[in-house]
Amino acid sequence: NIPGAFRIDDYSGLGTTTNPKVSVKYQPVDWLMFRGSYSTGFRVPSFNQIFNGNTVSPYSGSDLADPVACPGGVPTRAVGSGLPCAQIRPDIITGGNVVLGPETAKMASVGVVLRPKPGWSRSADWWMINVDDTIQLLTLRQLIDNASLFPDRFIRDAGGVITASDQRWINAGARRTQGVEFALRGGVDLSGAARVSIGM
Repeated sequence: NIPGAFRIDDYSGLGTTTNPKVSVKYQPVDWLMFRGSYSTGFRVPSFNQIFNGNTVSPYSGSDLADPVACPGGVPTRAVGSGLPCAQIRPDIITGGNVVLGPETAKMASVGVVLRPKPGWSRSADWWMINVDDTIQLLTLRQLIDNASLFPDRFIRDAGGVITASDQRWINAGARRTQGVEFALRGGVDLSGAARVSIGM
């Protein structure tokens, strides 16, 4: 038994996506069944994550230097000295990001179901959810610690000095989740029409 389906979505400004889903069930004998599934997913950014207005605020701290030139972005020179690791006070840009893309996901599961007697079943299922291009707000510290991965988040003037840090929404990184789910279900008939069911 291999049922399948697919879904087509069209999002203004973000394009069209097609996401299939396939399920498989195989039961060689009455008391044993194997099952599995595979599907893909798609999540668009919210309206606010894309279109919220941008705010520019000055950085008020005195603990920041160019994170590319200085390990950890720690200043060792006075602000405006022009020397390596001089203290900087860039503007901080926050708000929506019109080039923000969607998150995409792949999901799969494989399991087995045992039915030792009528009305009773035991199952074990392994599942996985992989999400890519996750939509995030990175802190200034996260940007500094990963400056080589996000060079476009540090805006520089003609002389190469950082003048602003872009802390708007971004597609960054991935999320991997997996696990095994166990279940036990059954029931006992009592006198008359009564029945007790249990599940765990």
